[in-house]
Amino acid sequence: MRTLTHFKRRGDSFFHLHPQHVVFLLVASFVLAVLVVLVLVPSAR
Repeated sequence: MRTLTHFKRRGDSFFHLHPQHVVFLLVASFVLAVLVVLVLVPSAR
């Protein structure tokens, strides 16, 4: 099993993401948060 430090040593870096991936992850997390709120608000009433 490979550790994260092994992946960090390969290539440039394991943790550096492409800017488009960062935008996609930001939008996806925002949409997920909105969906969670839309599910929880009706159940709270």
